[in-house]
Amino acid sequence: MKVLVWHGPRIMTVEEREVPEPGPGEALLRVRAAGICGSEIEGYLGHNSLRVPPLIMGHEFAGEVVALGSSDITVPRIGQQVTVNPLISCGECTFCRAGLAHVCPQRKLIGAHRPGAFADYVVVPLQAIIPLPEGVDPTLGALTEPFAVAIHGVGLGQLSSSDGVVVWGTGTIGLLTICAARLAQPARIIAVDTNAARLEAARLAGATTALDARDGDIISKVRGLVADLPHIVVFDAVGRDVTRQAAAAVAGPAGRVILLGLHDRDTTFDVAALIRSEIALQGSYAYTMDEVRRAVAWLEAGHVPTDLWVDVRALSDGPDAFTELVDRPGAATKIILVP
Repeated sequence: MKVLVWHGPRIMTVEEREVPEPGPGEALLRVRAAGICGSEIEGYLGHNSLRVPPLIMGHEFAGEVVALGSSDITVPRIGQQVTVNPLISCGECTFCRAGLAHVCPQRKLIGAHRPGAFADYVVVPLQAIIPLPEGVDPTLGALTEPFAVAIHGVGLGQLSSSDGVVVWGTGTIGLLTICAARLAQPARIIAVDTNAARLEAARLAGATTALDARDGDIISKVRGLVADLPHIVVFDAVGRDVTRQAAAAVAGPAGRVILLGLHDRDTTFDVAALIRSEIALQGSYAYTMDEVRRAVAWLEAGHVPTDLWVDVRALSDGPDAFTELVDRPGAATKIILVP
């Protein structure tokens, strides 16, 4: 089978490997579509300690069940189209027992701790499989994992119909956050980015206003658009020091900031200002299994328009796709690789 192997900073090759065999409690999937995540771009550059070369990355994917490691397994069935929750938890710790498996200290990630889906075939635990409804395109199914990330973050935002929403950064997670937030029917959704094509995609996703972050005093502009609303929830889908600080400034008194982006490790906030304005900072990581299932249902229902921002490429073009995402950021928002 063909696989995409990362060997170190900016070194990725297409290679031939033996098709793996599933063990007990596992299934072999023929990969139908696998998305490139921003965290994998960081890994490709050598900036992500979670990923160690040589590695087959790929944790956002959909595929077809072609073999089972145990003969007595009837679910899933051979030939079934599925997606996968790539976070594998221990199932036994305090957090897992409390329904918080996504923060299990022993959690492992497909595509980081075990071979991922940038390949013709991938082996996954049965517990991680979620069936796709009939007729859902695999490229849409591959958006399940990032959409679940957005759904989880929006849930932490506790949105109501009187809230204003600001989404800082309209890459994949930002756009999907707009889609999830739209379903909560807030009073206003403002998207902020520096890429015109992504801002247009944000409007299609449901943003009522889309602003270029480079146009003048962006913080004052956003605050002016939400001045009549008592509660502002800001989602930072970038994760840079400057965007985190901007998110806190935009949130205003009694606002809430949901931190989704993981780029910069450290950020300095004016804590006194946060306290005096009672601004809440909330980290958001991953998703629960229920949120993964909700993502599948909402994708099937057509809540995520993809026409302007999803780009499908062949798996063999993977090295060039990674180079493009690094050297020409913003030229493509989401690249999905198809074997």
